[in-house]
Amino acid sequence: MNFRTSLPWLLATNDDGADAIGLHELERALRPLGELYTVAPAQERSGASHSISVRRGLRLESAPRDGSEQRWSVDGTPADCVIAALSNVLVFPPAVVISGINHGGNMGRNIHYSGTVGAASEAALHGIPAIAMSLCGKPPSDFAPTAQLAARLTAAVLKEKPPEGTILNVNVPVGWTVGGEVRATRVYCRQSKTLFTALDDREGLWVRESVDRETAPADSDLRAIDEMAASVSLVEVYEPMNGERSRFDLEKFLSGVR
Repeated sequence: MNFRTSLPWLLATNDDGADAIGLHELERALRPLGELYTVAPAQERSGASHSISVRRGLRLESAPRDGSEQRWSVDGTPADCVIAALSNVLVFPPAVVISGINHGGNMGRNIHYSGTVGAASEAALHGIPAIAMSLCGKPPSDFAPTAQLAARLTAAVLKEKPPEGTILNVNVPVGWTVGGEVRATRVYCRQSKTLFTALDDREGLWVRESVDRETAPADSDLRAIDEMAASVSLVEVYEPMNGERSRFDLEKFLSGVR
């Protein structure tokens, strides 16, 4: 652990696990920006939301990869990983926490189920700026353009922090390329509903989402993805003090990222 570096400390995490392709691409893109540390779940924890482990002890283990020794895994939730990083790995709080890149979108009501968003939300509770990154696809989709956008957003956050108590929730459509549209959006939940359904090839009930994309407003995250734009939403974890959120211009903030 480098205590003398003048570079900002960055923390990467996710909910797809320490070996996930999206996380590896994110790490590659973030390393030039600062001193990068990774603490991620030992196994996939999709749908863990902002839950934490309270009924058992957790195992924190070294998980080096690609020559980096500054990686650890935790047999817990994404929020557990952030807490473990802050209390047991890092001597100083990171400048930014970047969660992702999730293998699948986190839009609309899904932000309330997402472990990716849950990890970013936990960072916000500690007063640390955070970004939740998701690609609306799974491997073998190309995660590199989304990783480059994550790096640009991280650089922007290092210059201008979003309001206290908020996170940036970012979704990128499959096929988006660097230089493509990056749109300021709002999270809309009214166009979707969650249900369980029986499948012909599996036992039991399985969670599914029904989405009415036709009624999604023009400034919604859903509409942005449908129109092949990367979506960036400012999500409130808790109410910022002193009207800070109303003074933050997301559109202006993104002008330095595009």
